[in-house]
Amino acid sequence: MLFDCKFILILFFVMFSRFFSIFLLTVACIFAVTSGNVIQRAQLNIVDKLINGSHVNYYPHLGKQYIGMYFIQLTGLGLLDKSEFSVERMKRELMHSQREDGGWTFVVDQNRQDSELDASIYSYWALKAMGMNPNTHPMLRARAYILSRGGIEAAPAMLRMWLCLFGNYDWDEFPNIPVFPFIQKHVFKLYQLKSKVAQWVYPHVLPIAYLKRVRAVIDLGPRFVIDELYLNGAIRRTEMPHNVAEVSGDVLHELKAEILNQLQPCGTFGTYTVSTLYSLFALQHYSTYVNGTFFPEFKRIVAKSQRYIEHTCYFSRTPGAYQGILDDGHFWDTILAGQALAESGYGDGEVLRKICDYLIDHALLKTHSLHGVWGVAYGKDFWRYPDIDDTAELILLLEMVDRVKYRTYIDRMVEWVFTMQNWSGGWGAFNKDRVPSAVIKYFARSFLDSAELFDDATVDVTGHVLEALAAVGYTQKDKRVALAVRFVSSWQDGDGAYWGRWGVNYIYGTWSAVVGLHRIGVPVDSKAITKALDWIILMQNDDGGWGESTMSYNDPKWKGKGLSTDTQTAWACLALIEAYHAMKCTPDQKMALERGIAYLETRIGHSRRWSDHSAVGTGHPGIVFMQYPAYSQTFPLITLGRYYSLLRVQNSVALAQEVE
Repeated sequence: MLFDCKFILILFFVMFSRFFSIFLLTVACIFAVTSGNVIQRAQLNIVDKLINGSHVNYYPHLGKQYIGMYFIQLTGLGLLDKSEFSVERMKRELMHSQREDGGWTFVVDQNRQDSELDASIYSYWALKAMGMNPNTHPMLRARAYILSRGGIEAAPAMLRMWLCLFGNYDWDEFPNIPVFPFIQKHVFKLYQLKSKVAQWVYPHVLPIAYLKRVRAVIDLGPRFVIDELYLNGAIRRTEMPHNVAEVSGDVLHELKAEILNQLQPCGTFGTYTVSTLYSLFALQHYSTYVNGTFFPEFKRIVAKSQRYIEHTCYFSRTPGAYQGILDDGHFWDTILAGQALAESGYGDGEVLRKICDYLIDHALLKTHSLHGVWGVAYGKDFWRYPDIDDTAELILLLEMVDRVKYRTYIDRMVEWVFTMQNWSGGWGAFNKDRVPSAVIKYFARSFLDSAELFDDATVDVTGHVLEALAAVGYTQKDKRVALAVRFVSSWQDGDGAYWGRWGVNYIYGTWSAVVGLHRIGVPVDSKAITKALDWIILMQNDDGGWGESTMSYNDPKWKGKGLSTDTQTAWACLALIEAYHAMKCTPDQKMALERGIAYLETRIGHSRRWSDHSAVGTGHPGIVFMQYPAYSQTFPLITLGRYYSLLRVQNSVALAQEVE
């Protein structure tokens, strides 16, 4: 009888095991069908955006105030009649985005209740210049907000520069900019500002130095005057010197020559629209007051620059029109799109190879040889400035798509990346060892409210480089890699988070650090990664997603906190997936990850595409933020691709074990 009971129990156990195996297989199939539909939809969203089947452009932007200001700039350059600018559309864009407090913000942060002073001054100024009566209710509300924040007197330096140029601020009150760091001859070669500051700083500050030197003022009439925005009454007007010899003609010739050295093939000066406009005003002054024979060349330059600004950036026939696109970044968008398709198992290999070939032909700077190796441009007119982050991500993409076909390119890019490593072990964005200088910070202290001056090594770029190096076989046995690991580890906060430079903010930095460290060989259950993942879990919102406000750069209470966004949820999930990848996922990590995945699937299910309702890109930390539409279309897809790929593997292993 006892034997019969044992036999029955064994038979029951076997039957239950078989049933459980079938159950596991059924669940896996259901997940596969559900995830397959979501992934396919997201893939088609990207494929439908492909231009000529080879690249995408999602048009990252910084705010429509830049376009409103363009009306004033066009008028000052005498180009309004040659522009596609629509006054009525610009008015609608600005009026539609005015906030309850009467002000404006550059980009949307759904966590933010208040407006921004500089965005509000730009908007008010543009609306008045375009003919809106300053005594209408919207304008009165805007003026009240601006005055409540301190008025023009409290405006940041870059805004005050434009106010000076158009007669609304005294040049004598504007920070002094020594011209010797821009001079290319004699003793001045000993200290070249170009080699001390970030790539993006020099082409902006150079023409401002010229305009400050000559105290340039353009009088456009009363519509362009905003004395009413002074809290304590308007200050005296600047009088421009009638005799430019008073400001040394030789110096102006040198500055003009150096400005022209910044001219890029597509017509920008230093790749950015704002630096281009600064430069055009400096050259306009030069051709008008210093050397009239330069005028024909100036006209040709202006025509080319205006075409680029309007057709590529400001008024492109895309959703980015009138939103403030300040440079072209479509190579970066295309790299991310290619990664998303590859990571999610997109079946058409020919499409992926076409994307890679396009990037090699157009983004990889084969003609830009630094120490004999190559880097990748962020977008058009970045030809002189290869981007380390973009290069690392292209290495990953080529390795995923066809490592044999693209081996030569991968090897050359890896070699170039190593030449750009900082002495600290990390990597910056464009430059090597552009670390903060006490001397420059002192003399440029008045500009610290407008821009990040240096391109120091960051955790996020270094994490991405480590991920790329791991993909091509590097380990910590390489001393350069070991130094980079030490750099990343040294930046971890006590709570486990890492600060993010190029994305908002600690969620971005922590994801980048965790993936980079784990892929290069740091165990996922190490103290550093465990603390980082614990912090990620702690920051998860009730809806299963993650979000972080742009305010976290200036206010620690927002660290890792904010209403959920699709992109930041994807970043958090990508960090947790590393534990899943190592098959060392704790129950808390597994639960947090599954809730995050469910959040992403629900979001695309409701709207058929992902989108962020807050800016997630960082231009200058705590100052300038960017809305990257490409991020919400790519990072969630990368996340689902990795997750379900690992889930299929783990389910297969579990099923095989059950069958055995």
